[in-house]
Amino acid sequence: MSLPENLNLIGSDPLAEAIRGLPHPPPFAEPRTLVTSGTRIPAGAVACGMAMLSPEAEDILPEYLSFNVLNDVRAMIAAGELGQLYGGFASHRIENFTTDELLRELGLLPALALMLALVPGDIVRVWSTAARLLTADEPDAWFVHLRYADDALVTIEVLAVNDLEVGDELTVEITGSEQVVRVEPMRQAVWVEQWQEPANRRLWWELPAERLCRLLAEGQVVRGGGPRVRQIWDAVMESARTGQPVSIDAR
Repeated sequence: MSLPENLNLIGSDPLAEAIRGLPHPPPFAEPRTLVTSGTRIPAGAVACGMAMLSPEAEDILPEYLSFNVLNDVRAMIAAGELGQLYGGFASHRIENFTTDELLRELGLLPALALMLALVPGDIVRVWSTAARLLTADEPDAWFVHLRYADDALVTIEVLAVNDLEVGDELTVEITGSEQVVRVEPMRQAVWVEQWQEPANRRLWWELPAERLCRLLAEGQVVRGGGPRVRQIWDAVMESARTGQPVSIDAR
């Protein structure tokens, strides 16, 4: 398998490998560069995954925008269909096989980047906690609260859970004056159970890596989103370290 013509892919993480392994990648009419890991971001490139934290990252593509339903929610918010936004909630649960470093990489950063892409506006305060719920060694849960200048509140919880059969879960809820939208994009799956065998969870939507490439090919990226993600990420880490809220205006 090879990359489609006009796509330059920089990265060695699982996301990059998934893109390289696509059996039918979408065509790219114009040259695009996607960086998924590392700190070197060429001019005009789009950053995804951990590369979003690079000081050189400007345009980004949060991985979970690869779910059509979350892109639809983003479009609804941009069109004002939800009215005034009062806040949002994201719950992301991943399999409990991971270290705190991987929990931040695979759980916290994707959820944070997604909510920042969905809920626009200036954030004035960040409060976060890294907790030990099931283990005593290192954090297996993160709780993040983002206060906006208009008093909207976004809450994010990321947990490493024990139930390996369920797999990763993501719930996103956005509350507005006109509508409340709630989606669970990772529940789109078929469970196959065989006699005396573990249940097999088979996703039936298009491959997330394929959808991500399609968004990139269409230019559906978050323009200038890199600095905002890095600023809030740094505040989240500082708040968890000090146990105190971080004022963005005071930074």
